[in-house]
Amino acid sequence: MLRKIVLAMWAIGLVLIVLGVMRSVAHLKVVNEYRRLERIAKIGVATIVERSTVNEPGNVSGEYLVIYEYGDSQGRIHRGYSKVKSKDCNQLSKGDKVHILYDPDDPKYARIAGIPISDQGREVFTPINLGICIALLAWLSGLKLN
Repeated sequence: MLRKIVLAMWAIGLVLIVLGVMRSVAHLKVVNEYRRLERIAKIGVATIVERSTVNEPGNVSGEYLVIYEYGDSQGRIHRGYSKVKSKDCNQLSKGDKVHILYDPDDPKYARIAGIPISDQGREVFTPINLGICIALLAWLSGLKLN
């Protein structure tokens, strides 16, 4: 019976580690996209058209989705969005003007200037650490079996 528990702990630990690594990779892609945008971006002015809470599992931090419209250098209108923390979102209302950074070659890539990107990377390591702890406990329990 104890062997089955140890094997289940190993499996749970490994699954959590894999999920944490996958989340880390996804977060790195977002960070790299923002860094690229900061290098090549043009500054524009956008109007906030909507603000709502982010409906994602695990959104306990109260992130908001701020949707805005802006015109590019050719005068075309685009719609973009940024995830912002509730403390930053409290300062923003529908109809407010905000500065944005956008890619002049591909204006769909944009974000509100001056608001930091989400801190999603902080909770990335929670499943990894939990998985390592469970796998370590399983290993230690396995030593007692032998």
